[in-house]
Amino acid sequence: MLEANESLENIFENAVKEAEKRKHEYVTIEHLLLALVKDQEVGTVLQELKTNVGAMILDIENYLDTKCADIVSKSTNPVAPRKTASLERLMNRAFTQALFQGRQSVTSIDVLLSIFAEKKSYGAFFLKTHKVNKDDLNDMISAESILEEAAMGGSASVNPEQKLRPNQADKVLKNYCENLNQKYFEKKIDPVIGRDDDLEVLKQILARRNKNNVLLVVDIVTGKQIGRAHV
Repeated sequence: MLEANESLENIFENAVKEAEKRKHEYVTIEHLLLALVKDQEVGTVLQELKTNVGAMILDIENYLDTKCADIVSKSTNPVAPRKTASLERLMNRAFTQALFQGRQSVTSIDVLLSIFAEKKSYGAFFLKTHKVNKDDLNDMISAESILEEAAMGGSASVNPEQKLRPNQADKVLKNYCENLNQKYFEKKIDPVIGRDDDLEVLKQILARRNKNNVLLVVDIVTGKQIGRAHV
């Protein structure tokens, strides 16, 4: 069943708190965007996209504090903000997007992408003003889908031109590659004995700027004997 992940649920709660502390009767797209940008994971993603997160937070907070007088409650009682129709539409779009992509959960990046479609909202205006690139976010969603499919044992293919965040690249490497350095430190690779001269030549070849491909040619042997490699 498709559902919001734990991080996204916390972001929703923070969006409601942003509305409550301003005594706003409604939770709007801008409340949600502020909660998204303040989230550590989303903030890290935006910083990697060269977005000035601090400036973006200040702009959204200034908007909510000075431009939303019409939704401020006049009651002295605690406010229980309700979601606006545009926020409901935004969330439905994010869930639909994740569903069509065959994913098991909706992420904060799905919601951030969905804000772009609300072109008349201040939320979309702030994303555009601070030069958040929709295509870059889409690349990240695709990369997460690949990692999720790999984790479930499926066959996933990575587009060579696809942009991965450092933590995503680490996951791909962990799923599809062996870390020989780690194996060496864990003493899981047998030492090479009697090959000092060959190893020295290998190192010299690999250190070249050009023509640094190594070809090992080994004498034909039988049993457990090891032929001498010619470099």
